[in-house]
Amino acid sequence: MAGFLSGLFGGKKGTKKYEDIFTTAKKMGQSIEYAFRQAVDASVADKVFKDKSEACDKLLEVLLPKVDSELHPALRKACERIKEL
Repeated sequence: MAGFLSGLFGGKKGTKKYEDIFTTAKKMGQSIEYAFRQAVDASVADKVFKDKSEACDKLLEVLLPKVDSELHPALRKACERIKEL
């Protein structure tokens, strides 16, 4: 019930589903950019975020602490490339 009310009244936007999309795509051998793009596109399609730019920023913020530090530059670059399109 709390999740329903949170969604109705503009509570925190859940990103778990999109984190899982990224993680699954990465485990399947997809590139960082492709995996991140899948998560961003899905979150915008589900209307969790209004546009790709907002989705990039929020998902990047959530994913950076959860991935190896060696992947940070590639993840940031993927975010910038998605925003450019």
